[in-house]
Amino acid sequence: DRLFLAVDPCFFVNRSKTEFSNKSQKEFVAINVMNLRLDFASKETQANLIEAYETLIEQFDQVTKKKIVLYSTVYEDYHVIRKLAKRLLQKKINIEVKEVYLIRDLDELYQKTCYVVAMRMHALILAYSYGIPHCGIAWQKKVESFFEITHQQEKCFDVRDLKKNIHEIVLSFVKEQEADFPAIKVKKEILDLEKVDLNIVSEIRGENDETL
Repeated sequence: DRLFLAVDPCFFVNRSKTEFSNKSQKEFVAINVMNLRLDFASKETQANLIEAYETLIEQFDQVTKKKIVLYSTVYEDYHVIRKLAKRLLQKKINIEVKEVYLIRDLDELYQKTCYVVAMRMHALILAYSYGIPHCGIAWQKKVESFFEITHQQEKCFDVRDLKKNIHEIVLSFVKEQEADFPAIKVKKEILDLEKVDLNIVSEIRGENDETL
């Protein structure tokens, strides 16, 4: 048996899009929160995460008139998201919870999103693919690796240091907001990796045809 190294196809979703929303329609700041208990984190770690996100979103609310949307690409995260939303709504923060079941749900959200803060890999990869400015909260090495691959290491923050990095995250957002949220362009070296996927698929299909 042979092993193949391929790149996540989500990097190339934007290649199939014919149009994107105008900037005037970019009304959301999308913030992805995950349930760290799924990764066997302690209750204390989970509580600290919710507290840090609460402070982060309060500060986002102070520097933007955009609506803040809480979401996840993993449905099991919504237990934590709703708990956080309840606390924020009690403080009159302009937030909304959007449930993402299908890729079209995420598409509808991202078409109206100007900035993303995310922990989940596919939330980040698709934000990158859609050209949406973003930053990440790293809870696993793979999240750090994503920012290394896309040459955005300064936009990646360790979940263990989230509280002390809140100011830097908000500052990163403010800089993008002042620049009117310029679209990200997928790096050429990543686009070139799509050829690897296509070659692998073509080779495997060729082998399967020969066995018929």
